[in-house]
This record gives sequence, structure tokens and C-alpha cells, in this order.
Amino acid sequence: MKGTTVYLGIFFGLIVVSEAGNWDIYKNKISTTLELSPNELKTLSPVVNVLSAERIPNGLVKATVIMDKSIAASRNGQRLFRRGNSGNSSSKWIETAKKIKQEQERLQNRKIFLPGMNYSEFDFNTFHNLTEIYSFLQVVTMTFPEKTNLLMIGQSFEARKILALKIGNHSTAKEKKSILLHGAIHSREWITTATMLKLIDELLNNPENTDLLDDIDFYIIPVLNPDGYEYTWSTDRYWRKSRHIDPETGLDGVDLNRNFPTFWAPATNVTGPSSEVFPGFEPMSEIEIISLDRFIESLGKNLISYWDIHSYFQVIMYPIAAKCHVRGKHFKEHLKASSIFIHGVKEKNGAEFKQGTTCDLLYPASGTSFDHFYLERKVIYSFTVELFPKFDDTTNEFVVELDKIETATTDFISGFIPVARYLQVKIHSGFFDHI
Repeated sequence: MKGTTVYLGIFFGLIVVSEAGNWDIYKNKISTTLELSPNELKTLSPVVNVLSAERIPNGLVKATVIMDKSIAASRNGQRLFRRGNSGNSSSKWIETAKKIKQEQERLQNRKIFLPGMNYSEFDFNTFHNLTEIYSFLQVVTMTFPEKTNLLMIGQSFEARKILALKIGNHSTAKEKKSILLHGAIHSREWITTATMLKLIDELLNNPENTDLLDDIDFYIIPVLNPDGYEYTWSTDRYWRKSRHIDPETGLDGVDLNRNFPTFWAPATNVTGPSSEVFPGFEPMSEIEIISLDRFIESLGKNLISYWDIHSYFQVIMYPIAAKCHVRGKHFKEHLKASSIFIHGVKEKNGAEFKQGTTCDLLYPASGTSFDHFYLERKVIYSFTVELFPKFDDTTNEFVVELDKIETATTDFISGFIPVARYLQVKIHSGFFDHI
């Protein structure tokens, strides 16, 4: 009966269909049995396949459904699964699931960046898979050979390349200071990668930035977690961690932004191997983090600023992340630079970002990137930025609509470029020569 469609009936106005026998289509899906009201089942219909449904005595409907793993993986999707017999679904989760499904449909019609295409054919207002991104970086170096170099700084657990694009005017003979930025340490945060790609375009094509490239080398890593990023495209849209999998130990990926040795905290019964925030069995155990740390170490004192880009919440955060009510000794400079960022964003788009430590704005976090690079590698201006959407916009979460990509990327660039100019003034003043 492969491919045969079996109609199980029309249930409370909902057409219930099963693709009987053709189970290959469910290889990236998950099934569960839920007890829902008839209206809730109707609401779920755009994002699930209903295999069976029957009325039960309490007035609810007992339904067996199948949905994409990427949809089920959201926090509210997991909550819905755990509460499958409670009769309560989550409208927030349903909206998120719909957005994932809509995103998948829209991406099918996107302009794919194929090998052999020109720089001008790259679409900055959509999302791209890893192959497209790496092809684009190659094209960037061919289009701007006098300003760019493509570097392989390491590899991932599954042996994918971690690529960094160096941007700066090669004609400048002097030794320059540098700024490093990366996206997608958490793989589901696609908007961070889109923002890094648009920043590349801004630095190379806006003539107002020419003098910045004379004084500063920019290292941009669009995807720090390539295994996880690829997995969000192929299997699970909401995957956050690395793809370091070890069935013998129960390891199901590592949260790379909890694996840095500074203030690293071992897992608890809440943050064990299956947790989204599992820090690894030991600090700096993950090859992606080792690769990044070694590369930053190689830049030495020339690296003056580090930016770890995340989504979502619309905040800019500075050290210290692991301890509440503790500031770094360069707190005044952190406050000044983050204030410049906030002003730049607001002046351009009217968007409002908040500033503070991670504990001030969210929660204490151990083993984070910017604590490590600030305290151990002495990179004074170390920041984490959480992009669009705002902290109270919990419907969008990590699924940013395609027509909002430009908003998110413009927000960041409008804040970052003024900070880079502030650091440029610091360079000319000799500030970094006395540290």
C-alpha cells in the first residue's frame, strides 16, 4: 500500500488523512498521542498530520499525530508532548510551529546561491544553507582580492571546515588592530549568520568604511557551529548544540557557549548530557571551541574586540556573565561602548536594545565565550549581542520571518559600526599601546 492515502474521516470539520505505508516521508518526523479539545485539534491541523482521532468521555479528542521534529523540538512543542494527556496545548507553540512550517515553504522558493554565481546574485534577505554560505565566501575573496582572505581556523566534530573571512585593506603596511565576530555558536539562531554575511557586504561595499579597513582587520566567522547549523537545515530546525554524539555516554551534543574553561561549571541533574545547555564532560572539550580559542590566541594583543552574536532578546551584554553583581575592571569602557551601540541602533531604526551583564538582563551563565576571552585572552571589548526579536516577543523566538531579516541585520550594523569607529579613535590615541 505504499503511497496509498487512507481517509480516516472528517472529524469536527477537520479532514483526517494518513499516508499509509509510505513511512519514508516520516524519517524526520515524530509521533505522539494527545488529548485536546476539538478547537485545539483544528488549530493544530496546519502543522501536523493526524493519523487517528476519537472522541473520549471527557469531551476531548484523543488524536495520534505526526509532525516535523524541528517543529516538535521547540520548548513549547516539548511541553505539549509532555502534557499530551492533560488536555492543554500551547497557543504559543502552535504559532511557533506554524512559523517554522511557513519558513520551510518560503525557503523552498528562495534564490539559491549556486557555484559559479556572481557576488551581486547573492540574496542577503533570505537564509542560506552551509554550502551556499561557503560558496559565497569563496566568491567574496575573488571579488575583493585586495581586501579579503579566507582562512580555515579549524574544523568541527564531523570534520566540517570552520571558515573566517579576514577583511582589511591589504595596501596598509602597518600592523593593525583587529576585531573578531561570529554567528551561530547556537545553530538554530540563523539570523546571526545572516547578520554576519550582511556585515561583510557593509564593510566591503560602503565607501564610508574605507578608513576603518585601513586601521582595523575584521575577522568574521558566519557559522562557528557548522555541524549543528547543517543539522537545523536537514533534520531539526530548533537544534541548539554541537553534533558531538556518543550513545555510550548518553552525550547528545554540547552547548558550545557553556564549554569555555573560564567559570566552567560541571553538569547537574538538570544540565545533563541530554540538556540543551549541557556544558560538556570537561571544559574546552569541544574541537570547535579549541579551534576558536587557538585562533584568537594567535591574534595576540592585536585583537581588541570580540563579538559573539546570538538571538533573541535585543540586548548587548558585557562581562561578567557567570557572577551576579560583578563587573569587569573595564566596566566603564564596556558601558561606554555598549551605550554607543544602543544609540546607533535607535538613531537608525528606532529599535530599543538593553545593556548590562548577562545576569542583569537574563541569568548567570557559566563557561561563556566573552567571559573567557575578556579574562583569559585579555580582549577588553568583549560583548555578546542578542539580536531581534525583542525579549518579550516570544512568538517569533528563533524563527525570524524573511521580511524581518533586513531589520535585524540593519539593527546590528547600525550599532556595531559606531563602536568600531569609537575603537578606531582609541587606536589613534594610543590607548591600546599602554595595556
